Amino acid sequence: MSIDARSLVSTVVAVPPRANLLPPEVALGIKAKSLRRMLVLLVLLAVVIAGAGVAASTLLAATSAGELASANDRTATLLAKQAEFSEVRQVTGMIAKAEAARSLGMSTEINWKSYIAEIQASLPPGTSIVTFAAEAATPQAAYSESTMPLEGERIGQLTFTGTSGSLPDVQAWLVSLSNVTGFVDGAPGTVSLDDSGMYTVGIVMHFDAEVLTNRFAEPATDEDTQK
Repeated sequence: MSIDARSLVSTVVAVPPRANLLPPEVALGIKAKSLRRMLVLLVLLAVVIAGAGVAASTLLAATSAGELASANDRTATLLAKQAEFSEVRQVTGMIAKAEAARSLGMSTEINWKSYIAEIQASLPPGTSIVTFAAEAATPQAAYSESTMPLEGERIGQLTFTGTSGSLPDVQAWLVSLSNVTGFVDGAPGTVSLDDSGMYTVGIVMHFDAEVLTNRFAEPATDEDTQK
């Protein structure tokens, strides 16, 4: 079946007519009012943000001031406690200085009575020491070392005179002396015979730091022991 295009009825949608009868000034006023409201809101928002920032800054400053005051209080308390123990620190410092001075002053101490007794005990029977003279290092000055390359280090020298009723074996004397504490080396002097029939021998002996008493030396640490 064919339909003639002319027989078709066109459907027309009716659109209501529109016309803006308001003057342009009214529309502009409405837009201006909306713009003003937006600007007011922005200003209010800025005021709120600025106020929050000021409040935060004020709170932070107050917190910092409180912490500073608390720190100052603690410092004042510590200073007050230190002042209470100032005399104790002074006394402790004086004791430490005295102990250091004692350690230095007694660093070259030798128990001569005990040492001479040990030397006497090493001599052959019937021999005795009648005189002795000692030279040793002091806290202020070291003993002069030997310039001979093969001689050992020493801190002092002992010169003594021994007497014997028979002709002494000087070599045996020196062998006996080599077992004495701190012995480094020894050399005999001349042998003489007096009118009473007694032989006299002079001996010069050098000794090392082993003879020191070290009564006030600081205790050795593990690090010193390892060295």
